[in-house]
Amino acid sequence: MIRTASPTDSPLLAALFAETPVGLAFWDTELRYQRVNDVLARMSGLTVDEHLGRAVGELLPQLGPRLEELLGEVVATGKPQRDVHIAGETPAAPGVTRHWSISCFPVRDEEGAVAGIGATVVESTGEIDAQLRAVHSALPVGVAFITPDMRYEHVNEALARVNGRTVDEHLGRTVREVLGEHGADAERLTREVIARGQPMELELGLRTPASPDEERFYEATYFPVYGSDHGLLGVGSVVRDVTDRHVLEQDREGLLRDALTARAQAQAAQIRAEAAREEAEAAREEAEAERGVALAARRRASFLATVTRRMAASMDYEATLREVVSSAVPYIADWCLISVVEPGGRLRPLAFAHSDPEREQLTAEFARGYKPGRGSSATSVLKTGEPELIADVTPARLAAIAQTSEQAGLLERLGIRHFGTWPIPSPQGEVIGALSLILGDSGRRFSDDDLVLAQTVATRAGLHITNARLYTERSQIAQTLQASLLPRELPEIPGIELASVFLPAGDQNMVGGDFFDVFKSGDGVWSAILGDVSGKGAKAAAITAAARHTLRAAALIDPQPAANLALLNRVLIADLAVPEFCTIVYARLCPGRDKLTARLANGGHPAALVLRDSGIVEEVSAGRGPLVGIVPDAEFQDTELELGPGDLLLLYTDGVTEVRTSDIALGERELVSTLAAQRGRSAHDVAEAIKRSALGLQGGVARDDIAVLAIRVPGAQAASASRRDS
Repeated sequence: MIRTASPTDSPLLAALFAETPVGLAFWDTELRYQRVNDVLARMSGLTVDEHLGRAVGELLPQLGPRLEELLGEVVATGKPQRDVHIAGETPAAPGVTRHWSISCFPVRDEEGAVAGIGATVVESTGEIDAQLRAVHSALPVGVAFITPDMRYEHVNEALARVNGRTVDEHLGRTVREVLGEHGADAERLTREVIARGQPMELELGLRTPASPDEERFYEATYFPVYGSDHGLLGVGSVVRDVTDRHVLEQDREGLLRDALTARAQAQAAQIRAEAAREEAEAAREEAEAERGVALAARRRASFLATVTRRMAASMDYEATLREVVSSAVPYIADWCLISVVEPGGRLRPLAFAHSDPEREQLTAEFARGYKPGRGSSATSVLKTGEPELIADVTPARLAAIAQTSEQAGLLERLGIRHFGTWPIPSPQGEVIGALSLILGDSGRRFSDDDLVLAQTVATRAGLHITNARLYTERSQIAQTLQASLLPRELPEIPGIELASVFLPAGDQNMVGGDFFDVFKSGDGVWSAILGDVSGKGAKAAAITAAARHTLRAAALIDPQPAANLALLNRVLIADLAVPEFCTIVYARLCPGRDKLTARLANGGHPAALVLRDSGIVEEVSAGRGPLVGIVPDAEFQDTELELGPGDLLLLYTDGVTEVRTSDIALGERELVSTLAAQRGRSAHDVAEAIKRSALGLQGGVARDDIAVLAIRVPGAQAASASRRDS
């Protein structure tokens, strides 16, 4: 069965007036009430019937002049007036000044002339002050109240200091007017809170007018503020300065990246312990500031924290090496070289840095030609696992390092007075490389602190190099496995256009949960499957492989998709040690002359969609069965449909409609709207448009795997041309 999506029914006005929680009213051009709802009647203190046919000034003497002026302007100009504040007394509460926000709009006849005025009215009496008192109780953090038109209405002193402006300079101004370009994120978040009606948080780094030379980090919480009639009064915000915490979290994130393996976690714990001891030493030595010891300790601790953070910032193997050498100069040495053990045991220089930019190129030339020999320090360190320090390098020693006259010339121009080489250990204790630090024209010598610091840098480098290698290997394995679970390319089916999109979400180390396949399953018959397995990684790969291979084999035996899904259900329940499941839609395709007959079975998957050549979008809603792999002896149903020239069948996973919003149907509506707009486009264009729309709804980053399979019968002209060519 196919259900056709129908347009929204038009007679909703009565329901709107009965159920809307804000005041609603219509006036004719003489400003007489034609229709009001119960909410507005209660605001006035009069019945609905007492309003009808009477003028505003006649019913509400205090509010009449202001309302007549406002409504008259809408009649005269034909332009709406939004969020206009009015105040006064009504018969509902004599002697009490109340406040409302009113939005008016023209109501036009069939010829476009203004035939009346419509309005929404929201009471705000006392609500804003009550909310602000609650927010201000959170002092000394910054707090504010922002009106629906994005203007500051209340701001406390703490937030004013953060923004570098007085309280009065905020009031009545928009977020952009106060913060300039830095207000873009705050403005965007405020609009999202208004649109979604849900609190949202944002952490951002910026230079405010109060701190133009320093980037500081703030954690801002925005939340909707509602009146007693459930109308939105505006948005409240709480802003906290979290600069210190942000810096600490960056350091912590760098260390957490070290935890790719259990052994790496142990090493990371050791690093944190060393950092804690160093910080404790710095605190102890602070009392000896007169001798300068405290300053040196703080510098060492800061240097190690910076090196660790920079190394942990990337999981790219060679990028990690570059961070090590660039961090070491000029703090410890004038120039630095890292050699790494390659497969086969050969040492190869991979990263270098020089404190003198003019000599950086000379260092590069030396590194490219340097091959650590049997007598080199790097080779010795690799063998013994102990550091080697050479002070006052002699010409003979320099010649031994250089190996060739050309390299000797380079070393002479680079300048070597003293150098040391330290082993780079892996978390397992294996020496995986050598760190060489060289002092030259600067006239410095290595101090005892430098030697300890160099070994610490080498140890941390070993951890990060190992993790980077492991991350790269895992990424390659995951990508290879993912590719093996998807078809290398879609087959060419005579008279049918095929196109697919696959976009995995999340960490590239993980195998995604979505899959699809198209394969020949008989003479002139093809099968198309698209599914979503539970979880990710190895378990997902196992289920995907089982599903693809089972259905490929079953399609050659039984032509019924429902029977094949039932077989897959039994296989998953019987063969997997841990019960797992998947959702899947299975289509058996039988191309004909200018048409395609498709038989579908659905195992708990989002319903397929059909885009007709007329532009109508239909949902294949019948025959949706249970999840596959959960219920023993589960039953599935076949549904048959026919596609003519220009028609398209769309199979997709729920990653396409994944949108984190209170409007749970938004993703489905956008999918239908996007699909309808692709009338007459190729299968490839349709699949790409669906992908762009899905990413647009999710802020440009897929929150879940996205898989799309588009199956289209070419239009009448294309089909005729194809027959002529054949």
